[in-house]
Amino acid sequence: MAVAFAPQGSLIAAGLNNGSIQFWSSRTGQVEGRVLTGHHGRVQTIAFSPNASLLASGSKDHTVMVWDVQSQTARGKPLYGHRHEVTKVAFSPHGTLLASASLDSTVRMWDVKSQLAKGEPLIHYDELFAGHIRPVKCVAFSPSGALLASGSTDHTIQLWDIKSQSARATPLGSHQKAVTSLAFSPDGALLASGSEDKEIRIW
Repeated sequence: MAVAFAPQGSLIAAGLNNGSIQFWSSRTGQVEGRVLTGHHGRVQTIAFSPNASLLASGSKDHTVMVWDVQSQTARGKPLYGHRHEVTKVAFSPHGTLLASASLDSTVRMWDVKSQLAKGEPLIHYDELFAGHIRPVKCVAFSPSGALLASGSTDHTIQLWDIKSQSARATPLGSHQKAVTSLAFSPDGALLASGSEDKEIRIW
């Protein structure tokens, strides 16, 4: 099960094993609205946009979907492109971009406004940012939105410059097992990584 709080904290979303998504009120504990259906496999990851108007979901069915939170309907078609299950989705701080990581060893970037309904990725990271050689487990935007970090089962962390669409320096690679979580500090100066090697590292 994947869970996420809306930024304002009043709403909780959960992605379920049957491919559906449900909302709850964090204040009352009651179900909010209807069950969202569209995925054909377990929902692995969900994320609210910064203003909580959208919810993104990634599934074992290899697709990413974006939902309008107020109307509780799918916004556009499913986003196809990954060749394996989606492990993580993340909105940029301004909510204009959506990143998705997958077991197909790629990270893909989606333009939320202009390309959402087309089902096409904005940037093919497997061609442009071919940095990981094994499944990608996590992604995180820096607070400014200028950088994207990705962590993989190849034990490395890649930093990508969004504007120039290029790798930033060499991969960070001192973990002994898969990198499973990433988080930037509020000022963007530090990056924390968690790994299956039971260590947390600060970069």
